[in-house]
Amino acid sequence: MPEAHLRYQSAAALADDVGRFLRHEPITARSAGPLYVLGRLSRRHRLATAVLAVAVVGFTALGAVAVINSIEAQRQSTRAELAAARSQDVRRVLESTFGGIGTSVALGRDRQMLTDLLERTTDSFLQSIAERDPIATAEVAAILGRAWTDLALPVRAIEVLDAASRTRRTSIDASESCHRPCHDRRRSSSSGKHSR
Repeated sequence: MPEAHLRYQSAAALADDVGRFLRHEPITARSAGPLYVLGRLSRRHRLATAVLAVAVVGFTALGAVAVINSIEAQRQSTRAELAAARSQDVRRVLESTFGGIGTSVALGRDRQMLTDLLERTTDSFLQSIAERDPIATAEVAAILGRAWTDLALPVRAIEVLDAASRTRRTSIDASESCHRPCHDRRRSSSSGKHSR
């Protein structure tokens, strides 16, 4: 027979524990550990437990998305920094190659070689000008334009600078049309008609 202190003292105590069990409350016949009490509490309040579980899962998912977005933003920032560094390197190479030509060197014996090199570089630049960043395009065009001027060929310099200027204007116009609402564009175009 079990020990007397382990048994219910009365039938009422047993009935009380059975009632607790049916109401999903902790019973007195066993020691109530934290997990046992939590399990009984969650069974007693199923809706609240479900809402809490959904909230925890939702906040965990939001946190994971935020971390993933932060990592991706950092990667994009690193890519942009690398692209800017490459652009600066290209600009420095162009500047060191063509920036120091000077009129005296350009008119000397190396003029044909410089002209051929500059011609190939300029043709390549003009063929892919639309694919470049407008600010970088303007910098490269200025370097090439100065080199053509140093070679005493200002017509070619003007051609390069005009192409860069057109690209810059196109990108500014596209940027403004994307950021300005349609009704603002109509208003500005209609106000131009009235002022004439």
